[in-house]
Amino acid sequence: MKLLSAVFPNSSWEPLRFGKAPKNYWASLENQRAYMEQLRIQLRIPTGVLDKWYEVATKDYADHDGYGLLSHYNGSLISLLQSIFPEHKWDPLKFQKPPRNYWNSLDKQRRFLTELGVKLGVNMDRIGVDPAELAKWYNVTLPLLLENGGGPVLAKYNFSISNMLSKVFPELNWEPLRFHKVPQNYWASPAHQKAFLETVGAELGIDSGDLSGWYHVTTKDLIELGGSGPLSHFNNSISSLLQSAFPEASWDLMKFKQVPKNHWSSMANQRAFMDDLARRLGFPFVKDSTRKEIDEPKYEMDGWYAVSNQTVIDHGGARLLALYDDSLAKLLASVYPEHQWSLWRFPRRLEMLKNDKEGLVRMVEAVEKALGMEGPEDWRRVSPERLVSAGFPKAVVSSNEGEILLSALRLKYPQVEWSDLFVPMKGKRASK
Repeated sequence: MKLLSAVFPNSSWEPLRFGKAPKNYWASLENQRAYMEQLRIQLRIPTGVLDKWYEVATKDYADHDGYGLLSHYNGSLISLLQSIFPEHKWDPLKFQKPPRNYWNSLDKQRRFLTELGVKLGVNMDRIGVDPAELAKWYNVTLPLLLENGGGPVLAKYNFSISNMLSKVFPELNWEPLRFHKVPQNYWASPAHQKAFLETVGAELGIDSGDLSGWYHVTTKDLIELGGSGPLSHFNNSISSLLQSAFPEASWDLMKFKQVPKNHWSSMANQRAFMDDLARRLGFPFVKDSTRKEIDEPKYEMDGWYAVSNQTVIDHGGARLLALYDDSLAKLLASVYPEHQWSLWRFPRRLEMLKNDKEGLVRMVEAVEKALGMEGPEDWRRVSPERLVSAGFPKAVVSSNEGEILLSALRLKYPQVEWSDLFVPMKGKRASK
C-alpha cells in the first residue's frame, strides 16, 4: 500500500482491502472509528442508535475485515465499544455473548440474580426478613431461569437452582427440598435439549457456529456440568443427545470419544463404519449400475489387505475390532460376506489360514495365475522371492512357516510327494 500511495498520492486507498492491515494500524483510535463507521453503514445500523451494536456478533466483525480490530481488544466486544463510544453506558448482559470469564465473578452473579428476582416479582430488599418473599424463589423453575438468561450462571452450579442460590446468597436460610424440580418429560423436548447444550457449549468455549467441539466432550464432562437429566433421556449417550438437539448438523459418530451403547451390535452400523473408512482411506469406488447399494460393497475390497489393525483403531474402530478378537480378517468376512476373501493375503492370523482348506487352494491357484505356472513341476523352479512378489505373505514361504505352503500344495496336488519335490523350502534358490 505504501508503494501505491507514493505512486498515486491523489487516490484514496483503503488499507483493509489489501487483505492485511499495516503494522500498528489498529492502535490508532481514528482508524478504529473509521472502520466502525464503515461497518455501521454496511450493517445498516441507524446513526445514533448505539443499542443496535448489542446485536452485532463477533462473526460480523470478522466477516467485514475486522478480525485485527477484535484482536486489539482480545476479542472483547464490550472493551471495543467502550473505547469507541465512551459516552454510552454499556451493559455486558445485553451482548449476545458476555466477556470471557464474566460469570466467574460472584458479585456479577449476585447482581444478575437480584435483577432477575425483581423481574420475577420477588422483593429482593425484603428477602432476608420476609419468608414469603424468600419462598417465591422455590417456585422458580429451570425453564423460567433459562428463558430469562440464567443459563450461564446455572452452568457454574451444575444447573442446580438450590446450589446456585445457596452459594450466591449464603446469608439466607435456604431449604433445598422446597425447590421446584424439572417438569416430567422436560428433557424430551429438543428445544429444551438445545437450550441446555448451547449454554453448556458457551461455558466450554464451543462456538454455536462450529459444533465440532462437541466431539471432544465426554459423558462424564457433561454430567459434571449438570447434564445428567438430558443424558438420562438418551441412556447417557452424548451423541444421541446432540443428534436430537441439533438434527440439522451432519454428525460423524466415529469422531465422538464414546459411541452409543450397543452401537456395534448392529451389522448395519458396522458396515457403515467400514464403508466410510474405505472412503477415507481412498479406496477406488465401484462404478456398476447393476450393483445393489445395500447388498454389495461400495468400494474395491483388495485395499483392505494392506490395512493394519492400528489404522482401524486410529479411525475409531477399536471396540468394533474387539468384537472379532482383534482380527481384521474376521471383521471383514462378517461385514462383507458376499466377498470371497483370501485369508493368505492378510499379514496376520496364519493360524486361521491353516484351517481354511478352500482358501489354501485358492492361494495356490492365484499365485500360479500371477506367475504363469502350469502345474506342480513349475513349483520346483520358482524362488521364494517370486512367490512373495506374487502376493504370498513372507511368513508362508519362510522356513519357519513353510508347512502352510506345503499343506496348500498337497491339497491342490494330492498325487505329488511335496516333501521330495518342493525345492524352495530347502533354502535352494531358482528362477523361472
